[in-house]
Amino acid sequence: MSELSKEFQKYENKIIAKEKAQFVPDDKRRVVGDLFEYEPVPLRVFLYEEPFLAIEALSDEQYKFIEFGTQIYYEETLKQLNWDMVDFKAELIAKWGKGSGKDWCSAIILSRVMYLCLCLKEPLLYYGQSKYSHIDALNMAYSGDQADSNFFAYFQDMIKGSKWFKGKYKIKAGCITFPKKLRAFSGNSFEESFEGKNLLVCVLDEIAAFKTNDEVENMRRRRVRAPRYSADAVYDMASTSVASRFPRGIGKVIALSFTRHKGDFIETLYDAGKGEKTTYVSAGATWDINPRRTKADFEDEYRKNPERAAARYECKPSEKLSAFFKRQGLLEEAFPIITPEENPVTDDRFPELKEWFKPDHNFQCAMHIDLGWKHDAAGIAMAHCYDVIQKADGAQLPVLKMDLATSFIAPVNGEVDFEKVRQFVIELINRDFNIRLITLDGYQSVYFLQTFEKMGIETKLRSVDRTTDAYDDLKSVMYEKRLKGYSAPRNIELAGKMQLKYELRDELKNLIDMGGKKGPEHRVGGIGKDIADALAGAVQGALELGNRGELKDDEIMLGADRVAMAEDANSESTSREYLSPLEEDVYTRKHRGDV
Repeated sequence: MSELSKEFQKYENKIIAKEKAQFVPDDKRRVVGDLFEYEPVPLRVFLYEEPFLAIEALSDEQYKFIEFGTQIYYEETLKQLNWDMVDFKAELIAKWGKGSGKDWCSAIILSRVMYLCLCLKEPLLYYGQSKYSHIDALNMAYSGDQADSNFFAYFQDMIKGSKWFKGKYKIKAGCITFPKKLRAFSGNSFEESFEGKNLLVCVLDEIAAFKTNDEVENMRRRRVRAPRYSADAVYDMASTSVASRFPRGIGKVIALSFTRHKGDFIETLYDAGKGEKTTYVSAGATWDINPRRTKADFEDEYRKNPERAAARYECKPSEKLSAFFKRQGLLEEAFPIITPEENPVTDDRFPELKEWFKPDHNFQCAMHIDLGWKHDAAGIAMAHCYDVIQKADGAQLPVLKMDLATSFIAPVNGEVDFEKVRQFVIELINRDFNIRLITLDGYQSVYFLQTFEKMGIETKLRSVDRTTDAYDDLKSVMYEKRLKGYSAPRNIELAGKMQLKYELRDELKNLIDMGGKKGPEHRVGGIGKDIADALAGAVQGALELGNRGELKDDEIMLGADRVAMAEDANSESTSREYLSPLEEDVYTRKHRGDV
């Protein structure tokens, strides 16, 4: 323990000793009126002494935050107890760095709230609640894993480790119940419901990680499992639920998080709360809030990515964490919105090529496939160079066209069927698109590479994440108006109505510049970038192929010829069974001379 920590501990011990002198054990307690079954102890005694939590000393800011978050007795009661009072706060906002002890403080708050309620003879009567109701506390995280592995683990250990709580609780899945109809829940934005809960305290854990309204809508549009609540929705429902049942600042809504990006939800709440009398706001770097951390603990992360580290540990998101494509007008010009009828693929989880989509050129095409390491989606895009423009200095710059860009989306709780992706590519080959280069991101790529190599197509691994090269190429041709693409709609039923959204535009606009050597990332809590990654890879591939001109029919290796080549190689993995039947493909049959 450092000298500073030792001095801090001595100071705490003096305060605790003073308060402990006024504390009378349960078996010799004085009863304050008819309110209490157990005489409650002051906060410092509860935190640092047996038989209560007996934890190590908190920082001043952690203690102050917990003090505001657990002042749930009425003012008259606090005066009877002769306790120091702070202003009643209905909302508490903590913009604290990662590792500052947010889950630890949440567990302490809920432990203290349950303790104070248990001390009352009849907590339901005290708060004017129906005898048929409960008094509940809820810690709401974004995901189930976050809720279980962080907060609930701390909370369980805290309750089980306290001698005072012995025999006064039952632990269930995601919930601890106490006598007197008291319950403390651990929930998440995907499963937890506010229905049936009488919330005295609601902690919104890492609220900046929750999806926005637009992001939740987009996930539902993509048929991806979406959370039940967005950040806005969970905050509004928590505020309404708590304030309507426990007014006057007795009930608490507590939001804690480190910042993800400029203007995220915790920054919005923090800025809005600074001017509110009934809101307590707190902000600080990890080492300012948590006395057991120093900035040196994160030296390696600051070396690798200083902007990201500053956002996580100091809650200072860099201006560099802004849109990767800052010229949004040029982005929209490069990718005009097309009608559903103009979209070359069907609007399905596993899209299929429309019958009319056949090549109207013989330019060499490059394709990139992003298979998605989580198996939840796969992006695919194809592009080609079709012209050049000559600059004043004599340099010739290629002009590109995007042939298609789409994604395969896994069903809820399912995975993408990569075999369907392979069939999709082979169908393009069947239709005689002059595909000369196929690149993949490396995930499960060997299976794909072998198939297309045996068809005489150049293949290679390509990562668009490890460097900015592919996205720099995409940005360059877009800004110089040398790329023609489109943004296709996808239909989904929302609120009983069919609505159109535009995947490629959404993904490109959602990309943020990380300010380092790696490619852009999608905004934390935002939509994915599967199609955007596929497009960047396809554009880079098309530029590598270059503008090689229009080829004659007899110079093209037709889809049927490539399949025959694969079959001649006696490879089971490239047999004709993976194709849509060739005899049903009129365009291919024409080139084979069958019609």
